[in-house]
Amino acid sequence: MTRYRVPKAMEPIFNAVTTITDEFCRAHLDDHYGELARKAAAILARKSPSPLVKGNAKSWAGGILYALAKVNHLGGDGGVFSSLGEMCDLIGIGRSTGLAKGGEVVAALKIRPLDTKWLHPDVLADDPRAWFLDVGGMIVDARQLPPDMQQQAYRLGLIPFVPSDADSRKVAGERDAVLAEYQRWRRHNTDIQTALAADVMIDGTAIKLAVRLGIAKTPAAALGVALEKLAPALDLAIYGGKLPEQLLTARPAPKGQRATMLKAMATATFSLFEVIDLHLVAGVRLRDLRDDAEMWLMDAGLELSAPKGITLAMRVIKPADFAMTTGVSIRMTDAVWAAVEKTIGGTRADIVRHGDRDQLVEAIYRAGVKAKTVL
Repeated sequence: MTRYRVPKAMEPIFNAVTTITDEFCRAHLDDHYGELARKAAAILARKSPSPLVKGNAKSWAGGILYALAKVNHLGGDGGVFSSLGEMCDLIGIGRSTGLAKGGEVVAALKIRPLDTKWLHPDVLADDPRAWFLDVGGMIVDARQLPPDMQQQAYRLGLIPFVPSDADSRKVAGERDAVLAEYQRWRRHNTDIQTALAADVMIDGTAIKLAVRLGIAKTPAAALGVALEKLAPALDLAIYGGKLPEQLLTARPAPKGQRATMLKAMATATFSLFEVIDLHLVAGVRLRDLRDDAEMWLMDAGLELSAPKGITLAMRVIKPADFAMTTGVSIRMTDAVWAAVEKTIGGTRADIVRHGDRDQLVEAIYRAGVKAKTVL
């Protein structure tokens, strides 16, 4: 089951509701309906104020299941249940309660008839509206496209899953949850790094590094460079100076997700990675060239732009089940490798395992800036 983040105060209610929906779906439906129910409960729990605080867990569980059953046509002719009333009986709630709570869920989640976001993959597979794409002015059915085009359409969010990939059907719906979690962690990371970037700009550390890396010829010129172009220098100033560790030990101590992100940033690692393939749910699968370990990396840009087999140099953090970059990636072209070999010496294998990681980072960033392979 996907782990959904909800406000701490709402966790007991969320857990009570989803315990009921999980058990019901296992007994009468399937795990995918269970995932849809958990997703619905999490969205309701995150609303401010949350409607779940009024009423009991069984009623809300029934309302969620009622709403899903209605949009997926589970009651009546050809449905799993003879009627939605029968489903209410199995849940153990009154039929009027199911109808009322189901209506509240539909309104709160803005579920429309045959809303593709709330459809089971089996239902989606038979709904042509989920597969029609505009390709060069022509409307085509994505189910008839080659697998590689289906994969790209899925990554762009144009279709709900890859119809030619059975595994993709199993994880349909998980992608939205993972992307939402990734965006939350990215916001925390961006907020912290933005504050630290201001500090290293003010004290001049980033300006000196910008000149050393070749981003600007003089400190005065560096002051006029856009922040996004200063990213390699800012990264070196922040992580080389161990600033996340200093924030982590500051008083008052950080709490909650900010503390989790700071711990991840304080233990960030730099390495060279080969792109293995797209991850089944979202992001990409990487192989760390230093120890051959596999890693799941969430990065919206790299997911769409990093072809299989290329080598990337990155500093990564791991705040969740997936890893993230700190914002700088260098594509290791032959020109970059050659420049790093000249600076550090040794073979490519020696460079990958080079013991002085700070020296390695600076050499690669400098080479990437010169070769214009900073992503």
